[in-house]
Amino acid sequence: AILSTFPLADPLAIELPGRRQRRVIVVAAILLDNNGRELPLAIGSAHFNVLGSARTMWVFGASAARAQQAETLIRSLPVGPAVVGADVNSWQGSNERAVRALIQAFPETPALRETTFRHGLVLDWMFFRLPDRLRGRVIRAREQYGADHYPIIGWISPVATE
Repeated sequence: AILSTFPLADPLAIELPGRRQRRVIVVAAILLDNNGRELPLAIGSAHFNVLGSARTMWVFGASAARAQQAETLIRSLPVGPAVVGADVNSWQGSNERAVRALIQAFPETPALRETTFRHGLVLDWMFFRLPDRLRGRVIRAREQYGADHYPIIGWISPVATE
């Protein structure tokens, strides 16, 4: 889901490849004030596969499926500034191909070092592709609020100029 205090425009649903369960990314645009100019910013929410198919004993094909889903997300998003929050389910963290591809496509993505799932795993990410003089920040919430993952909170702020 996308929650915003700004009006949302240009909604888009992107169906991800996969066999086990249907996955759809939701995307919408908001307008930011960037030094007196309106700047459209795509906002998205995604949830990648946890498991692969039965053919791969549920586990072995999952990483490849997530990589395909990441590539589909990257190709399908509108060009320009964007922020995507995602439960990537990357059991290998930032070493997994899906996460590496998303970080490359969203170069302003800050590192989140705190675990978002049990056993020290970081499965949840917020990816940023921003214009100059804006930066993204991400923190993990202190509580799980009844969920199995810790929520992450992100925001965009101007970079201080000297």
